[in-house]
Amino acid sequence: MEVEVSLRKRFRGFSLELDASWSGPALFLGPNGSGKSTALRCMAGLYKCNGWVKIGGRPASEREFLYVPPAPRVPPTLTVEEYLNHVSEVLDVDVKPILGVDGFLKKRGSELSSGMAARVVLAAALSSGKALLLDEPLLYLETSARLELVRALRGRLFVAATHDPSLFIPLEPAVVQISEGRAAAVGSWASLKALVLRRCGGELCVGEEEPKAVAGYVA
Repeated sequence: MEVEVSLRKRFRGFSLELDASWSGPALFLGPNGSGKSTALRCMAGLYKCNGWVKIGGRPASEREFLYVPPAPRVPPTLTVEEYLNHVSEVLDVDVKPILGVDGFLKKRGSELSSGMAARVVLAAALSSGKALLLDEPLLYLETSARLELVRALRGRLFVAATHDPSLFIPLEPAVVQISEGRAAAVGSWASLKALVLRRCGGELCVGEEEPKAVAGYVA
């Protein structure tokens, strides 16, 4: 499925001018402050932005997307079970207790760790049929939950902004490298063989290398 975006958003001291197109799921890569989260929020309609988003050549409404923030929270007075039932009604879906959330259905939102809350919100999002906009979805998850999340995303249309792209490689996502609010490079893992993951200030980012250096990163 072809996805095209042309997004414009101005803040004081920062401007998003993102023009990109790709096929299937995608990763937004780039340093902190590059515009990854802003782009996702524009796509989700959480920010009022100029421009457009197309899926399969047709204009896409923000209602076709479901955004998951980097630090999801469950209302403190609701139990996980009550929250998932509420989401089931709002989205008209059967929310599956995946990512291990069936182990703490009776806990209230105020009793959840950051990782537990992230698992609950991600489980709810994965139960919908919408395209998912995931902002640092691996941030609070333990290794087993990260792997389960990636498996659950197979075959789904999603865009994930992440500093840890390595686990997504088996899904063969397109890559949009964002720098200072613009698309510095766009392509699939196969077409970006001259770009490799390297450490930049404690984060994984993209840098130019010889193609042979990316052998371990290509599915």
